[in-house]
Amino acid sequence: MRRHKRHSKNFGICRECQVRDGDSTPKRLIRCWFCKELFCKKHLHPKLAVMHDAIDKIENLSLRDKVYAEWRKSNGHPDITWTEKYFDEIKFNEEEKKQKI
Repeated sequence: MRRHKRHSKNFGICRECQVRDGDSTPKRLIRCWFCKELFCKKHLHPKLAVMHDAIDKIENLSLRDKVYAEWRKSNGHPDITWTEKYFDEIKFNEEEKKQKI
């Protein structure tokens, strides 16, 4: 009976640690709520998955600054699903402001 096999699903190499930090040591991995991929605690939180050039094209300066601040976060992983929800929420909030006016 090998007990450690049961826990092997929760242990592995975080792909963000491997790519960004060059760290290939096995760690406890946790599933992201949005993309359903496994990451270590440091890289678990989702970040914007957009290119720098796309942010530069945002005309609203306050919105551009907000997106840049979110994009520059050091820990986390790029998550397309979370990015879509982030921009949908911004769009919803702007439409709500327009209706109030």
